[in-house]
Amino acid sequence: GLFTGLLGVLLRNPQLTALGEAIGVALGVSYLIGRVSAASLVFERRAPRQACEDDWIAVEILVHNRGRLPVWRIEVKDRFTADALFERVDLLWGLAPGKSRRLVFERPCARGRGVFALGPLEVSISDPLGVFRFARQIELPESQVVVWPVALPLESMGLARFFAQALAGEGERPRPGAGVQPLGLREHRAGQPLQRIHWRASARLGRLVLTERESPALARLIVALDLERGRLRGVGRRSNVELSIRLAAAILESSVKSGHSCGLVADGKSPWALPALGGPTQRAVFLDALAHVVPQGETPITTLLQRSATLAQPGSCLVLVLSHWFVEAGPLVDALAAWRARGASVVAFVVDDRALMAHEWAAPTAPDAALEVLAQLGVPAHPVAEALGLISEDDERVRPLASGEAA
Repeated sequence: GLFTGLLGVLLRNPQLTALGEAIGVALGVSYLIGRVSAASLVFERRAPRQACEDDWIAVEILVHNRGRLPVWRIEVKDRFTADALFERVDLLWGLAPGKSRRLVFERPCARGRGVFALGPLEVSISDPLGVFRFARQIELPESQVVVWPVALPLESMGLARFFAQALAGEGERPRPGAGVQPLGLREHRAGQPLQRIHWRASARLGRLVLTERESPALARLIVALDLERGRLRGVGRRSNVELSIRLAAAILESSVKSGHSCGLVADGKSPWALPALGGPTQRAVFLDALAHVVPQGETPITTLLQRSATLAQPGSCLVLVLSHWFVEAGPLVDALAAWRARGASVVAFVVDDRALMAHEWAAPTAPDAALEVLAQLGVPAHPVAEALGLISEDDERVRPLASGEAA
């Protein structure tokens, strides 16, 4: 347009000059239309707030044209950091005034648990002639997804039976309630239902007595998770800490399914102390905490246990998840003694991290310190390694222990 206008002036040709002016006016009008129409677009993003590892989530982007002019060629670019892939780009060739369009894309939560960002949303809009582009970066409220850890399969790993046997009898003492098992007899009081009167015993004793039934005994579990920075072995989702977190999620799922209440004690960059509660709400809170924790704690697990011993109550059960094979015996004995002094029992899982160590001196030929200490204390403990594929079966130097070798 500029060249045509200058050529018309130099040659004193009014037709070329008029053509140059027409091209300039058309470009100017197209620029103004594109700029005004770009400002009239409104965007919304709808995405789930929670997901689980390896889930595919659907992200929905709504594009609304609130202006009076149509919009041409809308390029929408969005990102989801959990999929470890490039951004997703969608293209709309046009949107009439007052209309809306919906863009949907699915992405995998391939990077494991954690809090992952969505966006920012980048929008590029063209003018009617396709000469200019107007880019905008939009921050939307739904900007993150919390990815929960996937629970380890306790059944296939052979840990379900151990966990059930370790919790056998760990519930509260029998107490009166609305159960089905008879607990004993007691004297009938005014206003109590006649259906529970034990007529034979009443005739024998000469006064009305009724059957007292036992309330179901439920355990109060406190999962203690070791997230100390110096104990991290391995990389990514195959590290010992990540396996410990997935094991804690499995313990929660098993507890909620059995009707037990479950709490959490951990120190991963920031301390977590969830009281033992039950139900779906507690499950969501527990898994949300496991999604946020990181293996950057500064507090050793033994110190954490001593500080959190106030959570112990008679009949409660401490489920200790050790992410390392070797421990210091003295501090561990003192920490568990603080819980037992308050009437709590202890169950332990030990993640076998020896195959993840880089040094020869840390090979599995060293003594099994954690299991030995726990065995001396009479704590039911189970090693966790071979079912996870942490140790190569072809490498005899790091051969996993058989079920009876640990004892």
